Amino acid sequence: MPDVRKDAVKPDDEPEEQSDLHRVEAVLGPRFPGINKKLKDFNFKRHYGAEVKEIKRNGQSYVQDLENEYFREGDTLVVMADDSFVQTWGESSVFVMLANGKDTEPVASKGKRWFALALLILMITGATVGELPAVKEVKEYAKMTAINDLHIGASYNVFKGVSVYAQVHNLLNKKYQYYLGYPTEGFNFLGGLSFRF
Repeated sequence: MPDVRKDAVKPDDEPEEQSDLHRVEAVLGPRFPGINKKLKDFNFKRHYGAEVKEIKRNGQSYVQDLENEYFREGDTLVVMADDSFVQTWGESSVFVMLANGKDTEPVASKGKRWFALALLILMITGATVGELPAVKEVKEYAKMTAINDLHIGASYNVFKGVSVYAQVHNLLNKKYQYYLGYPTEGFNFLGGLSFRF
């Protein structure tokens, strides 16, 4: 057996290496056991292995006298933690959400930025052209009225997998267009056989 375990806690006189610690934001959920307790009474570091540096609540940020602040549901805690904190508590119901300070948004490349700008200009131009008088006249011409299409149909299974069907469309013999410039037929009938195998 080795004399010293590598995973053992270091004695207080040895300096602790903190280079692997980074900022993590944790939103407290209703199942957090320290709700309505002071930070000094709950000992967050012993429970979760992270040190609370700031508490955010209702748009206010608390960094002074944290030991006397009470934990409330919905508080955002800014903690210094290692990678295992997010891995361990990321899927738990104790914290509603965890934001790892090491995760950063990727910066869009120049090509993507130019594409986004061109798309924005195209959208503004399209909205502007849509308001021109000539375009408004075309819109009025293209305006179509609502339609009612009354039809009926029936089918009968003659044998297993064989059926006959009949459909009657536009029973009221109305004249209308589903699509501009394409008038529908008046009263019409359709029938046939269908096979399924």
